[in-house]
Amino acid sequence: MPAKLMATLKKANPGLEISGVNKIESSKGAPTYEIQLDSEEASYIAIYKADGTLVSKKQAEEESYDDEGDY
Repeated sequence: MPAKLMATLKKANPGLEISGVNKIESSKGAPTYEIQLDSEEASYIAIYKADGTLVSKKQAEEESYDDEGDY
């Protein structure tokens, strides 16, 4: 992950831990990064450009399990 993006993530998301990063290559230009951000209260999925520009951020949906024990 580019250093500028890492610095932006730490500054823009205090209290959130980076738990996953996926680099998304695009034929349209520069890659973007899908980043999983977690805290004890919530999880978020954010998309950032390499220069630290936020493309989108939404709260991740909680995983749900059915009552029949299928895990």
